[in-house]
Amino acid sequence: MELLFEWLYGRGLKSEHIREKAKLCLSILKKERVEYLDLCERLGIKLKPNDKPNKLFYKVVNPLKSVGIVESTRTITSKDKFKTTYGINLEGFRGYMKSIVDQTIREIEALK
Repeated sequence: MELLFEWLYGRGLKSEHIREKAKLCLSILKKERVEYLDLCERLGIKLKPNDKPNKLFYKVVNPLKSVGIVESTRTITSKDKFKTTYGINLEGFRGYMKSIVDQTIREIEALK
């Protein structure tokens, strides 16, 4: 898992706290799907005054979403409100990584 975190967040000292939060995030989401407010609280990320997460939340979650290991689901709760929950999608991650490997192999084979 450390290799994945280095790939997503880099190896620098500045990103070490983000890698730690990502590890905690996966640990939380492995157990259950969690609403974003609860996930922020468990990760120790403070919310802005309008109950929106700050940039750190997105720096942790978006790379995990981009490789398919974390998925988000929006559920409409009222006319103009919705609830976002996060969970783990290991099959989505497996498919993403397989597609990268397959595409890379095709491109290498196509080189002259």
